[in-house]
Amino acid sequence: MAWLLLVLALRALAAPAVPAELEPWVPWVLDGHEALACPVVDGAAACLWPGELVVEAGADGGTFTLALRADRRILAPLPGGPGAWPEDVRVDGRPAPVIARDGRPAVELEPGAHRLGGRFRWSRRPQALPLPPSVGRVRLVLDGEVVAWPARAEDGALRLGVEQAEAAAGDRLEIDVSRRIEDGVPVVIETRLDLRAAGAAREVDLPAAVLEDTRPVRIAADLPARLSEDGHLLVQVRPGSFSLALTALHDGPVASLTAPTAGGEGWPDHETWVFAKDERVRAVRLSGPAAVDPARTPLPAEWRDLPAFLLRPGEALRFEELRRGEPEPPPNRLAVRRELWLDADGGGYTVRDRVDGTMARGWRLDVAAPSVLGHASLDGEDQVITVRDGRTGVELRRSEVHLVAESRVEGRPATLPAVGWNTDAQELSAELQLPPGWTLLGALGVDRVPGSLVERWSLLDLFFVLVTAMATSKLAGWRWGLAALVGLALTRQDPDAPTWLWVATLAVLALRRVAREGRAALALRLVHGAVGVALGLVLLGWALDRVEGALFPVLDEGEADHAAVGAPFTYAAAVEPEPAYEDAPAGAPAPPARRDGSEAKLLRGLESTTNAWNASQGRYLSLQQDPGAVVQTGPGVPNWRWRGYTLSWSGPVDAGQPMRLILV
Repeated sequence: MAWLLLVLALRALAAPAVPAELEPWVPWVLDGHEALACPVVDGAAACLWPGELVVEAGADGGTFTLALRADRRILAPLPGGPGAWPEDVRVDGRPAPVIARDGRPAVELEPGAHRLGGRFRWSRRPQALPLPPSVGRVRLVLDGEVVAWPARAEDGALRLGVEQAEAAAGDRLEIDVSRRIEDGVPVVIETRLDLRAAGAAREVDLPAAVLEDTRPVRIAADLPARLSEDGHLLVQVRPGSFSLALTALHDGPVASLTAPTAGGEGWPDHETWVFAKDERVRAVRLSGPAAVDPARTPLPAEWRDLPAFLLRPGEALRFEELRRGEPEPPPNRLAVRRELWLDADGGGYTVRDRVDGTMARGWRLDVAAPSVLGHASLDGEDQVITVRDGRTGVELRRSEVHLVAESRVEGRPATLPAVGWNTDAQELSAELQLPPGWTLLGALGVDRVPGSLVERWSLLDLFFVLVTAMATSKLAGWRWGLAALVGLALTRQDPDAPTWLWVATLAVLALRRVAREGRAALALRLVHGAVGVALGLVLLGWALDRVEGALFPVLDEGEADHAAVGAPFTYAAAVEPEPAYEDAPAGAPAPPARRDGSEAKLLRGLESTTNAWNASQGRYLSLQQDPGAVVQTGPGVPNWRWRGYTLSWSGPVDAGQPMRLILV
């Protein structure tokens, strides 16, 4: 759409940028987009420029006349509506049929200037007459008397009651002018006009709305507005507050921009400008006008984070160019999500990476050693893996990256690359899947690993183990205290290991030292024995479970309360491929009908393939992959889940950052 708008602006202003050879193509390019030649009013294209609407209303009916100009063939809305439908409508003196459009009357017009007329009939005069939103100037004759100040309702309807607007002290117009200069190729100047009008509805001429050496391409306004042939902005104002935005382009190198001197009615004695730089194009130093605080200006809220300047008529904002282009391209912005599966014997990892984002540096992605890339698909299309400088990777054909890659890491190296690729990652996360019999103690070079043995330990756990070991050493000797320290440290994070029974045993042992005789001593001996028997039974059951888990790890149900993914060993459901049918010889029976709708799927697939082939005709051959190239299939990616851990990083990660997984 942007290029259509540009072609339209070049044609409308007779700019020499359109070669004569391309002029015959302009109507073809604009076919179906004729509304681009029109300004925007209330968010819609307004291809009509109405003049003054004259309404004569009486007790039993009325008439209207309206002069307007159509920029293209269009349905022009008429005054009136339900209860006051226009009749006997004539266009340039010839009868014309009235068409109902969204419940409002309209008449079809050809491009050019026209004069419309018609009449209304009613048994009782309505309180208000609906008017088209594009009509700004209205002259009302009520019961034979001219109404000096016709009143308009909030929806723009013309009031026909006795009460009319009182005459103001005079016609007043106040305008706040703000301009946003966006550096680039071309430079874009957006002018924002906030109008506050009083008095009669009228047309005002604003010659200063468009800067010198710029060409307007778009108008968006709450009021009817258009550009005259000499570049002046014509606006039909009526009492109230309104906004208007005008967008213009400056093609040539911009060294300075000057505020206009002749503004027209209501034009202020100063303008507020803001500048949006583009470091990709150039770096500039601004000079000339005084800088102001954006918060103390009538700038729109979305412009107040830009540097602001106050310009008087004839004052210039100068741009001192420091450099052109970027000294170096911005960094790549990639998000990497990794999945790692450890082999059952611990002999290596299978890795699947999903890389999404934009590449600003380089047109290739290589995996980092010791990974060996086996398969890669870009935007769902398998890619040929190549080797350059001893590294395996894929070539990129555009900056937008949506890559899925599978690779292998043989052996269990001491460290692994965190990102896995030869580029930094703005976001990085990983899922580690361990087979039965394996547990993650901790990970170095990773910000958070919830579920690992080290991450499970809290200050309370450490305090409990130390206090219990010290109490055991005090009551039973240092050898038992050391044994308690080692045993509790190894079993504290096991949810089934006895913990509080050790505390009960120590408490009874401490009480027995105090009560040595009498019934209390006897009772404590009985309690001590009961606790000892309970502790022995629990220890025996726990030990048998751990021996069984060590001999047969697959019987373990994982650690669902600690690990990120803890569930019995499962496989993802496999997708059964659709049977393929080869071309059958003539006379062969048709393949059996499928009841699952796969025939429709096949037809939709053929249709999408045809559409994709048609769309691909516009691509450059240099960006296409050789259809005869042999694409690697890579390693088989596991689909089982056993004991999983989520590895996360809180910020950008360098390509060379390692991570170390401590596994047992």
